[in-house]
Amino acid sequence: MDLYLIYLKLRMHMRRLSQLPATVHLIVLNVIIFVIECITSMSVIYIRVNWFVRLFALSNYYVLVKGWIWQLLTSMFLHFGILHLFFNMFFLFILGIRLEKLIGRRRFLLLYIVAGVVGNLFTLLWGPYAPIISAGASGAIFGVFGALVILSVGYSYATTVQALMWAFLIFLINSIMPGVNILAHLGGLLTGLLYGYHARKRFIRPVVIAYHYYY
Repeated sequence: MDLYLIYLKLRMHMRRLSQLPATVHLIVLNVIIFVIECITSMSVIYIRVNWFVRLFALSNYYVLVKGWIWQLLTSMFLHFGILHLFFNMFFLFILGIRLEKLIGRRRFLLLYIVAGVVGNLFTLLWGPYAPIISAGASGAIFGVFGALVILSVGYSYATTVQALMWAFLIFLINSIMPGVNILAHLGGLLTGLLYGYHARKRFIRPVVIAYHYYY
C-alpha cells in the first residue's frame, strides 16, 4: 500500500511537471547539459573545449567535412560559461513565456528548434575551415524575439514600447559580449520574423488581443 501511495504521489508530481510551460522545460534542459559540461570541463566560469564540446558543439569542419549533422541541433543546448548560460536563460524565460502564451506550446517548441537550426545553418556560411566552435541558445532565442516583435508591434502603445525596449537591451548585451555569433543571431532572427508575419496573418490576432493586457 505504501508503495502504491508513493507511485500515486510520483505520478501526480510528474503530471504537474508536464503542465509547466515548455519554456521552463527548455531552461531546465539547458541547465542540466551545462552541469555535464562543467563536470567534463572541471570549470564553471569558462567551459574548455573537450571531448564533450567537440562532439556536441557546432564545428563547421565536423559538420561539412565529417558529416556530424547532429551538431546543428545539439549545439543550441551547450554554453561556454555561466554568464553565457545566465543571459540566454534570462532572455529565454522573459521572452519565451510571453510567446508561448500567444502561439501555444507546440508551435513555440517548433519555432525554437527551427530558429536554432537555421541560425546554425547560417553559421556554416563561414565555410568548413572557419576556426570557430559555436554553441548557445541565442540563435533560437533571437527567433523567439523576432516572432514576438512582429506579434506585438502595432497592437498597442505599451506592447510596441516593450518590444522596442527588449530589442535595445538584447542588442546592448550582445554588443558587449565577446565571441558573438552574428550569423546565428541573424538566421534565428529572420526565422522568427518570418514566422511572426505568417502567424499574425493566419491565426494569432484574436489571441494577441486576449493576452497583451497581462504584459
